Amino acid sequence: MKISETERYRTILPLVYRHPVFLPERGRMADESNEYVETFYEVILDEVCKKGVFLTYLCAPLRSTHERSAKDHILDALYHASQIVGAEYNEKRIAIWIPHYHGLTMDNEFTHPGTRNFAKIFNGIILRRYRPTLIQVGKQISEGMKDEVDIAHSEKLDVIPFNEFKNRLQNICSPEEVKRIYYWFVKSLPSEILYLFSL
Repeated sequence: MKISETERYRTILPLVYRHPVFLPERGRMADESNEYVETFYEVILDEVCKKGVFLTYLCAPLRSTHERSAKDHILDALYHASQIVGAEYNEKRIAIWIPHYHGLTMDNEFTHPGTRNFAKIFNGIILRRYRPTLIQVGKQISEGMKDEVDIAHSEKLDVIPFNEFKNRLQNICSPEEVKRIYYWFVKSLPSEILYLFSL
């Protein structure tokens, strides 16, 4: 049964972000006074899991390298996510946690480097608590990816290369849908992440 594009958008986990004013404080100390973002995502993920949706975690490089900038990595992650939004795996609709999208809106390590560990901790919580299938993008594994893959292995979670996972899906996006969904992802990024694009 064909999935409408509107239905695909409904499977995208909502985006919320921590106001930039809290980020410097968060970088200095373990401040628990502004945990709304984490709580919001936990409530959403709890609901997703109750509905029997197949939760996935997109594991991809983030930090800049000699060959690619952080911007390139963010856009590449969003492009990969756009290819599988709303598809089905074993007759279950998939949902995707995208650290480059959801995580950076909580703790933007590029504008406030001290917040990097907070994002890593929360991503670890997601892997351990919600037990998603980890989808590995690309052949090269960055330091951050290695941490995520190590957690997945220790928790006995499935770790599947992106192309292999995509080939197992039903009702994947058409090329035209991929373009529109990718554009939507990019346009929905908040301003403090778009700041990266000018670096």
